[in-house]
Amino acid sequence: MRYATIAVLLLATPAAAGDLCFNSGKTTYQLIKSGSADVRIRVDAQNPSPDLRMQIVEQAEIADFILADDADEGNDPCGTAKRITTVRADENEKRPDVTVVLSAKPETADYKVFVNSTRYAPADAAALLAAIWKSSQRRNVAERR
Repeated sequence: MRYATIAVLLLATPAAAGDLCFNSGKTTYQLIKSGSADVRIRVDAQNPSPDLRMQIVEQAEIADFILADDADEGNDPCGTAKRITTVRADENEKRPDVTVVLSAKPETADYKVFVNSTRYAPADAAALLAAIWKSSQRRNVAERR
């Protein structure tokens, strides 16, 4: 079951501390390795009822979400951001905002994810997409009120 098709190319740039920053709409997301985060993501291969199922694919043209390293090392989305949402992926998170399963089965995947990065793992891309998805859900709820 598809929630929505996201066809977007995110050009990721490392922040000063080695965290991943990228822009999506008016929000800049920063993937942090530790500490308190605005959005907590649990990437859990064993969860029987995750919020999202994602499949990592080898071809960008079939992906719903693409994460690629930015060739422009001088670009710093976190340095110029007006609004930053921090995201932390932790497989042991006890109270996640979103739980994600990385699935090898295309028929069960909500989203197909392509990653072309020397710095970031597929789980990082899954966490970033989950944070965008969660933010979109929150906006939709707010608009209905």
